[in-house]
Amino acid sequence: MDLGAPIATGNLTISSVTIRENLTKITSEGTVGKYGRVFVTHTLKANDESRVLYQFDAFGRTIMEDGSMVSGFARGTGRRHHDCLTLFSLDNLSNGEQNFSVLEMDVQAKSASIKVYSL
Repeated sequence: MDLGAPIATGNLTISSVTIRENLTKITSEGTVGKYGRVFVTHTLKANDESRVLYQFDAFGRTIMEDGSMVSGFARGTGRRHHDCLTLFSLDNLSNGEQNFSVLEMDVQAKSASIKVYSL
């Protein structure tokens, strides 16, 4: 499947990380192309003892340039390399769009970049 060029890209700032015994929640915000201001929380669960492979759910909301709001749910998998996470997700948005997203997080730097592809 050729996804072509991303329909949106952007940078996020990690605003909080909450650690539990079996879960990690990472909350981020930033501007992501046509989606405007994005607020999202990823809830990660490790798939292995070394905490290299993850599965996750995410929920987010955006405030578009015209003031409208779009919410979305994502589910996916990811992997950690040192202090960086790469998360791959399928996203369902309240405006009917479905996307594939690749989010690269540098937890140490509290920053992330995202590429969003239309399905």
